[in-house]
Amino acid sequence: MVDEFFIQVHRHYFHDCSMSGRRLRDPPNRILGPFIAVPILITLLMTALVVWRSKRSEGIVKIALHSIHQTTAGEGLL
Repeated sequence: MVDEFFIQVHRHYFHDCSMSGRRLRDPPNRILGPFIAVPILITLLMTALVVWRSKRSEGIVKIALHSIHQTTAGEGLL
């Protein structure tokens, strides 16, 4: 479907261009592979980074809230 659209656009705007001798085909796997693998790996890496940072900051917030609670509780005893 997408190929047909590009061929129609090409025929419309480049009607003087000869399409003979050009066969549409997918690029070799050694070229196509990285274009598929790299975005997948980046997505997985970013997801892992977000999860790791959210768990890390959650612990920091708990520690900070706990120390604030202890400080205010200690002031009430005076």
